Amino acid sequence: MGSGPVFPADFSGNHPSGPGGAVGGQAGLYGRDNGAVFFGKVHPFGTHLLYVASVFTGNRGGPNPTGSLLYAGRLQWNLLNDEVNPGYYTSGTYYGTAGDILAISGNVTHQKDGAGNPTVAGATSDFTGLSADLLFEKVLPNNLGVFTFNGEFKRFFANYGTQAFQPGAGAFGTCFCIFNGHSWSVYALYLFPHEIGIGRFQPYVRFTEISPRYSNQRNEWETGVNYIIAGHNARISAYYRYGDLNGSPGGFSFMAPGQAVQKVDSFHVALQLQY
Repeated sequence: MGSGPVFPADFSGNHPSGPGGAVGGQAGLYGRDNGAVFFGKVHPFGTHLLYVASVFTGNRGGPNPTGSLLYAGRLQWNLLNDEVNPGYYTSGTYYGTAGDILAISGNVTHQKDGAGNPTVAGATSDFTGLSADLLFEKVLPNNLGVFTFNGEFKRFFANYGTQAFQPGAGAFGTCFCIFNGHSWSVYALYLFPHEIGIGRFQPYVRFTEISPRYSNQRNEWETGVNYIIAGHNARISAYYRYGDLNGSPGGFSFMAPGQAVQKVDSFHVALQLQY
């Protein structure tokens, strides 16, 4: 979800922490977890139903000293055209190459002792995450371009104990108890039909709001334009952001109870290349 909250297993502790190397534990190197995935697809009444069941190591160490595994599942129902992807992967847009798409999806993730801070009494918890998302993509008639709408809702459940939610030193107070609350994000894109130079322009707008249970509610607007050269493999983006998702003094998107936030605006230019 871009700037929105991540699942505990995505918040990898193996990002390089300086010249001394990487921190051990957590969810694998750069959030790439180890596990097994079972997936398949059926086609009831001419529609397309993708199912995914998986088990991973998830969040290791920290609040999970016994090595409890993480379990996750997903159901995705395509009512119009199918999304043809490698394995169980999906995309937020197909730039019109897949025709008309209407996909409704639901996800669940659970891990015993999956969140919290083991150094604070009563500040660890089981973690359950629920999410739902919608993708609608329409190839407009008469070569008028492609319209895309995407929306997502997340709800995180964790019970750390009331003693854990006290302001303290650092960005997260006395406990790294960020995985509780809900968030949602919506965005719309329009891909122009005609090439200009080697690509096509795609203006878009996005809104994200997060409502942590024990911290301040925050949101962010983003608007910009993509220059699509080769789908996801090559594009240039220029976009503007305004909001307080990263508005703490330290620049964190997750903050302790009572920590002040501020609105921040920024302009970005990015290049995406895949091969």
